[in-house]
Amino acid sequence: MERYDSYNNVMVKKLRVQTFGNFEAFVDGKPLAFTRTKTKELFAYLVSRHGALCKNTEVTAIIWENKEASPTIQSMFRTLVADLTQALKAAGLDDVLVKQRGSIGIRKDKISCDLYDFLDGNKSNSYLGEFMSQYRWAEHMNKFLHFHNNLNG
Repeated sequence: MERYDSYNNVMVKKLRVQTFGNFEAFVDGKPLAFTRTKTKELFAYLVSRHGALCKNTEVTAIIWENKEASPTIQSMFRTLVADLTQALKAAGLDDVLVKQRGSIGIRKDKISCDLYDFLDGNKSNSYLGEFMSQYRWAEHMNKFLHFHNNLNG
């Protein structure tokens, strides 16, 4: 999961997530391959929740905001979870996703993330006013980050 960077004498996480600007995930510097755009959105939402377990119903309501919960939506959600599981497994990141009955999350400690660093006080990768710009549901977090940046900047 991690590799040793002898130049900087530190352990480096294999999975790096960029949330400022557009959401992207990188494994050893290369984009993590998602077969569906909704799979990438699912992963983005889980990252935005800082490792908190999310009810499957919460996630489906966010990702399919204008659709009523239905067996079809539930089936599509299961497909996304399987797709995300496979993408992470193919990258050697089997331990990032956490699944419990009716809930899903990520192991925050397995990810290097600009958002997590920023909230921990590391301003070197400074927030420039955009957070996961491609997702409408991320707007509330963007407002929080803007406030946090102005308060502490």
